[in-house]
Amino acid sequence: MQCIKCGTQLPIDALFCPKCGSAINSNDSSNAIDPLTYRGYSQKLESPEMKKYLAMQRRWRNIALAVVVVAPIVGFCIYAHVSNSITMSEALTYGPIVSLIMFIFGISPTVKQKMQKSYIGTVTDLRYKTKTSTDDDGITSTTTTYYIVTRDQHGKKHTHKSTGYGAAYSYLKIGDEIRYLPQFPIPFEKRLSSADTHVCCVFCGSEISLDTDTCPRCKAPILN
Repeated sequence: MQCIKCGTQLPIDALFCPKCGSAINSNDSSNAIDPLTYRGYSQKLESPEMKKYLAMQRRWRNIALAVVVVAPIVGFCIYAHVSNSITMSEALTYGPIVSLIMFIFGISPTVKQKMQKSYIGTVTDLRYKTKTSTDDDGITSTTTTYYIVTRDQHGKKHTHKSTGYGAAYSYLKIGDEIRYLPQFPIPFEKRLSSADTHVCCVFCGSEISLDTDTCPRCKAPILN
């Protein structure tokens, strides 16, 4: 089931949403998605292995953010100590300002992720745009942005775009039924059928055999 208010995935026997506290009336079809809708999707979202891996990912993400935030302050102080270009007072002013900017950039993806809701839908369009640019040294670089367009169970259109969706773009096909899971880097879980033999890792995008429980590339649990 899914909470109709905040989109949180719920156990079949849930009485209240653990995220927003809304009461769940299992007899009211307007309040939750029919559990039969989830046939073909993995039941491992709440498994101990998945929770442990997600916790580890958050821990490393927080460590990286802490390093990025502290580095400007330390860097400015060291620069003030070995150079006459700025004073220590200026270093203690500029460093925290840069750290604050880095902190905002660092937490923005997490905030955006928490604002998004899970849903069940259908892939309606797949496309990409490639942009080529040349820097001052004449070095050319190419960036590809992938667009995955879906329509959810309520008929609402969603356009998801990212340079990191290349794996999902190759794996999904127009007409595929998907479950959108914003907590993952590759947030599209395809509804599997008897004809499917592979599944896409929601962490690194590798295509893996359905009989595999752990991704050989990133060691993450597989939603199979």
